[in-house]
This record gives sequence, C-alpha cells and structure tokens, in this order.
Amino acid sequence: MSAVNPKPTTGPEIEDVQGSADTRRIAINKVGIKSIRHPVKVADKACGV
Repeated sequence: MSAVNPKPTTGPEIEDVQGSADTRRIAINKVGIKSIRHPVKVADKACGV
C-alpha cells in the first residue's frame, strides 16, 4: 500500500541569477523588444497614459 503523504523529493539546486548583472552587452533590440523609447509610457484604464 502506498503512503498517503509521501515525502516530496527535490531536484538539484539551481543558482538564482535573476538579480545578477548581465555582462554580455546584448542590445535590448536583440532580445525581443523593438523600437523602445524612453521614458516608457504605459496605458492605464483609470488614468489614461
């Protein structure tokens, strides 16, 4: 008979790189964002732009 709540297994540890600096110097338009202008304006239903 199998256990009702078996002990969960974990995989290998993966380094958290989300906040680390990217030193590859890839232009932002080469990673999927095209013709971006700064400052970025975001449409908002409540307040317009």
